[in-house]
Amino acid sequence: MEPPKSNPAPLREIPIGRLESWKEIAAYLRRDVRTVQRWEHTKDLPVRRLPGGDQARIYALKSELDAWWNSRGIHLIPDVEANDSPTEPRSPSPTPPVAKPRLRQTVVLISLLVLIGGAVAIWIHTASSPLSFQKRDWVLITDFENQTSDPVFDKSLLTAFTVGLEQSRYANVVPRNAITAALQRMNRNPETRIDEQLGREICQREHFKGLIHCFITGSGHDFALGSRLVDPQTGVALRAYLESARNQDEVIGALGRLAARIRQDLGESLASIRQNDEPLPQVTTSSLEALRFFSEGNHLWQKGQYPEAMKSWQSAVEHDPGFAMAHAALGDACMSHIFNAERAAGKAHYQKALQNLQRITEREQFRIQASYQANLGHIKEATKVYRVYLNAFPDDISMRFGFGTFLMLNRQHEEAIGEFQQVLHTDPKRARAWIGLATCYRELNQYPEALAAYAKAFALEPAWVTLGNLNHEYGFALAMNGDIPKAREVFALALAKPNLEGSGLRSMALLDMYQGKYQDAEQRLRRAIVLTEKDTLVKARNHLYLAILLSGVGDTAGQTKELDRASAALAAWPDTPVWLHARVGAAYARAGVVSKAGQILRKLTAEVDPDDSASVVELHILEGEIALANGDCKRAIELFQPGSQSTAAPLQWASLGRAYLKAGDLEHAAASYEMLIELRGRSLGWEPQQDWLEAHAAVAEIYLKQGKKAPAMTRQNELAQLWKDADRDLSLMRKIKSW
Repeated sequence: MEPPKSNPAPLREIPIGRLESWKEIAAYLRRDVRTVQRWEHTKDLPVRRLPGGDQARIYALKSELDAWWNSRGIHLIPDVEANDSPTEPRSPSPTPPVAKPRLRQTVVLISLLVLIGGAVAIWIHTASSPLSFQKRDWVLITDFENQTSDPVFDKSLLTAFTVGLEQSRYANVVPRNAITAALQRMNRNPETRIDEQLGREICQREHFKGLIHCFITGSGHDFALGSRLVDPQTGVALRAYLESARNQDEVIGALGRLAARIRQDLGESLASIRQNDEPLPQVTTSSLEALRFFSEGNHLWQKGQYPEAMKSWQSAVEHDPGFAMAHAALGDACMSHIFNAERAAGKAHYQKALQNLQRITEREQFRIQASYQANLGHIKEATKVYRVYLNAFPDDISMRFGFGTFLMLNRQHEEAIGEFQQVLHTDPKRARAWIGLATCYRELNQYPEALAAYAKAFALEPAWVTLGNLNHEYGFALAMNGDIPKAREVFALALAKPNLEGSGLRSMALLDMYQGKYQDAEQRLRRAIVLTEKDTLVKARNHLYLAILLSGVGDTAGQTKELDRASAALAAWPDTPVWLHARVGAAYARAGVVSKAGQILRKLTAEVDPDDSASVVELHILEGEIALANGDCKRAIELFQPGSQSTAAPLQWASLGRAYLKAGDLEHAAASYEMLIELRGRSLGWEPQQDWLEAHAAVAEIYLKQGKKAPAMTRQNELAQLWKDADRDLSLMRKIKSW
């Protein structure tokens, strides 16, 4: 991009001509008559007089006024009062002046504008400090400076302005979560407003090339919106822009014009801008109230105030029922793990958003479609949308992180690692990408690499050691790497926090089971159930874990009771996840309670989206377990066939091994159990863990029947070593010791 010229452009594009009165001169210069008359004496304003003394007619040439304006530039802007010094402009006032009654409303607006310091200048001298902005460089937008008394502008304008700039395929806008992370690294409150000074500091620390500072001011129904393009290294304002709006309804449109001008000055071609410059009122909302609620919802969601965010987004669509971005936000929230019981409502909101595609920028369309397809479990469709988007916007690390997470959740770990590594190449301080990388390595059984990635994340975010499910995942990564004492220390961190005690107890119980300490595990799980009484989903899953534990010690009656309790808890939720229903049903079938398993199967079959591959796999496992319980081994084997990328692959291999064993096919049964054992990183710490443990004994017994004593002893010794401190009365342990 070429550096800007040192002289500003003409004040406005008006054909060259002659102005015949002080009134015309004042209007041309956008000042009042008294000011331009004073400028003739104090600033050499080029005014001509026809012969006739002091009362002679005056006139001015527009070309001369333009040249005079260009030569004065920014030094004229503060000069509005009669007592101003001709050489030392005063600082802009923080509050608008009171207009004289005789002035028209437009003159009131002019008076407001001249008080905004350098913001009125269209071009500012930049010869000594050009902004070396290149394609795909990053620009940071400060918080809007709201000089009005109307709170409707507080967050809404930044949201709309960001949407406008993000239409560019030339410049990258620093996302707000990256700014929040930078503030945390600076030991600043994440809620700190980003003014120009703080914005410069962030840009310098994070190596962002450009800074945009914006403001709005107004009087009555008139508003002025301005912005400054600043070099973060020097603090020099390289460009300043101004747009006016005659009322609130025109404010969003004025923002769009500001964004388009800035995009051009950053170096984007006019052709590119025309191709990707949808009017902001059309692709966001023309309702400032709706935009205010939408922006507030985004802010609340990022702070973890999820119910409050939902209420704000709901208010946004009440003010503008066709506000597609707000409907998409509600859809994503309803289908998230936080509001998983409202998936039906989430689908409805997504559909409303997609019905209003003309009200979304191309970039937002891709984002919404990718999120919707991912939430539906449509892996192929979501992958396609993500790839098309990232091809168009390769530097959108938030979207790339989302794609990496999507791939990780669908067990495409190698590809996910590639996406996370690209994110970290751009932003090595993005802790969540390190967590994603760690999860992939853990599930690929690469435990040292996983622990190194966890260490990177926790160095950036020490409090995350006890955040959500990270405590559980990190602890089991340590256990898989052989450091069980350290794993218990990590789980103890959660136990020490009242709001995390339930999850800490469950993690500790599963680690107990991993070591064969079922009595300790049972006590912890029962305590965890009491503590999670109000969380229906967690409570139901804890009952399922307890049922699995009781099956492992041979208590079939106790297992059935816990499954009944899990099923009753799930019934309280109208839209609980398919996978949890299906796993409860499969456990019923394995316990011999086929009738209840069949009821769950019929219910899910009527509800499951056939394109949701993860849910279909869970349904097949349930159907296969019912077939196996009824003696139909062939049908069960067909239904259990696993896919390498299936989330439930460990469950599939476990069921397949049992089906082959029941069918008398020892060779395939042993191979299935070996595949399950190989999936160690994907099996421990959740439902397949008990199957993984039992697979060692099952495959050892098969090998002994086949006369393969060496591999049988290998698997037997692995379990015996793991269970060296196990409960003494475990039937499985007695069995392998008897061989």
